Amino acid sequence: MAELWRGAAGAAALALVILLAAGLAGQATQLRHLLAWLGSALDPWPTLAHATVLFAEATLPLAALVAGGLTYGRARRDGTLVAVAALGSRPLRLWAPAATLGIFAALSAWSVAHGPAPRAAQALRRALVAAAGDTLAQPPQQAIAVGPAVIARDRDAWWAAWGAGPRAVFLRAEQASGDVDPRPGAESLRVTLHGAHLWAPGVRVQARRARIRLAAGSGLSRLRQFGPPNATPSVALDRASPHAAFVFHRRWALGAAALPWALWAAGLAAALPAVWALPLGALGLAASYWLLRVGELAARAGFGSPWVAAWAPVALAALALALWLPRALRRIDP
Repeated sequence: MAELWRGAAGAAALALVILLAAGLAGQATQLRHLLAWLGSALDPWPTLAHATVLFAEATLPLAALVAGGLTYGRARRDGTLVAVAALGSRPLRLWAPAATLGIFAALSAWSVAHGPAPRAAQALRRALVAAAGDTLAQPPQQAIAVGPAVIARDRDAWWAAWGAGPRAVFLRAEQASGDVDPRPGAESLRVTLHGAHLWAPGVRVQARRARIRLAAGSGLSRLRQFGPPNATPSVALDRASPHAAFVFHRRWALGAAALPWALWAAGLAAALPAVWALPLGALGLAASYWLLRVGELAARAGFGSPWVAAWAPVALAALALALWLPRALRRIDP
């Protein structure tokens, strides 16, 4: 049993580090169009700290799932589970490491989800918006792609282009200033041009001052996930809104899922070879995520209850757990 406890603790720590690193790498990939020209304007360590806290809400339950499977899979392969069962250990004692791991992950996820994670999203959004505004006034290292437009700057002027071939539109400005529209859901570049010249097919326009608004591109649209209600602490959420109500319940449900996930993974790994346990575990996780996503879209559209949408995946995991754990115990009992 001591080996099971040590294995669960070590596997949980390792899984947490790997999942957080993978989440950070994935988010950097999603934001690559924005970070490509904001990298020099961002302070990397605070940004990394905020992103780590933000990802911990989902990573902690996943770490319990992975650690439960790793620990009991190895114990099954080494014969530890059969030995423990042969010594007459009660079922509750056998599953205690996985249950403790799930409870710890749930409590940790709840403590992060309702306050630290929303505040980290707020701070990350402010840093990104400020960096975008500052960067517009500086010569970029490369062209800035915003939707269908490309903006660049040389020593003498700002240049912009839309379209291609005979339909291309070009703009040149002696000076430019701008910022990012900071309102949640309205991310866009707002640029004021001075001494502007515009060329289009059959058209040439000259203006002392021009103002343009560039719609959010693939990079700026990522700022939406750092706005309300994701960036609103639970105590301040207006749960009259279906979206905000779903976010509130999801924060509780996602943490609560850590316990059945940890036990579900432990039961699969203890009773089945890895060639079966891994696909079944992945299938269960994918089904939970799909159900959560479909429920969220339905609730936000007014076609379902936010409470049901958030808690249905947890109920599914608990049902699978209740059906499988007794069978898993019979499989390892000599």
